[in-house]
Amino acid sequence: LNAAIAGHQAYCVEPSEVNFARVKARVRQANNKVQSRMHLYHVAAGSVTGRVLEFHSGGGTGDRVGHVDVWNMEQNPNEAPTNMTKVKEMRMDDIIMKQPQGAFLVKVDTQGFEPHVFAGLEETIQTHHAKFILLEYWPKGMDLMTSTMGNCTAVTILQKLSRAGYQLYQLPVTAHPKAPKAWRLANNQGQLHMPLDDFVK
Repeated sequence: LNAAIAGHQAYCVEPSEVNFARVKARVRQANNKVQSRMHLYHVAAGSVTGRVLEFHSGGGTGDRVGHVDVWNMEQNPNEAPTNMTKVKEMRMDDIIMKQPQGAFLVKVDTQGFEPHVFAGLEETIQTHHAKFILLEYWPKGMDLMTSTMGNCTAVTILQKLSRAGYQLYQLPVTAHPKAPKAWRLANNQGQLHMPLDDFVK
């Protein structure tokens, strides 16, 4: 919304029914010029356009694809998630590659679904059709979402970006506000960090 207010075209992809309704309501409060620069997609960013996914749509920051328990890092937990809906998937290349000028910024925050999202960004990355890419980098969450626990699937995203010639930057490590107290404390004391000399580390 801020990008559209500043005069830019903004493309918002949101799979959660609750959050998508919230986005639409916010956009409707803007003037007509700003609204004309906002392009909303009620889909899940992913690797296969048109595929239907099961989505946990509670309206919070933890909305996610599939039957997973992100707190206990379990797939198909005994207790079925509530607020499950179905949503279509869409490759982000389908949006970005249609823009002659490309994208200035692509922001990806998909609760561990990032490997699937980046599989749908292949053309964008190879052609540098996005100048900047900002992503949440949560290796354990990505392993959970790709059924590859302990394999560090997330490293392939960094390798793909590096091979394509992108320069990588690390923002400060953060812990979720509802994460265990010990994790938040360790983060606040600077004990959590990512080595910068090796992708796998």
